[in-house]
Amino acid sequence: MKKNVEIWIVDDDEFFQMITIENLRRTKQNFHVKTFFEGHTPSNLLSTLQATPQNIPDIILLDLNMPVFDGWMFLKEYAKLDENIRKQMRVVICSSSIDPADIHKVRSIKDVAALYEKPLSVQRLLEIFQLLTGNQNTE
Repeated sequence: MKKNVEIWIVDDDEFFQMITIENLRRTKQNFHVKTFFEGHTPSNLLSTLQATPQNIPDIILLDLNMPVFDGWMFLKEYAKLDENIRKQMRVVICSSSIDPADIHKVRSIKDVAALYEKPLSVQRLLEIFQLLTGNQNTE
């Protein structure tokens, strides 16, 4: 049996989380999802998981604009993780922002595997699963 892909959805929009989980089911892939409504908790969790890398997520679907601890702050903390740990995960920005400054800034962050506009269709999610095979920097 194939390993479940561990996916973290870090987004303050509950509706986006529900739609994404439903579309993930439609991909017919094996996965397990954890959801977070802000970036601080998953950032702290990643720091503690460095000691147990088998528990880190495969994919992080990250919103940029969240109250208190946003996606930008998450990425700043994420960059402090050991490089070998970061290489095992794929951070995918999921944003409704089409601000050219945000897009340019995201493209400059090497730890970001892809940037997609919300919502995520089944096809987009299948593309995200493909990132696990080593293809990176999709837009």
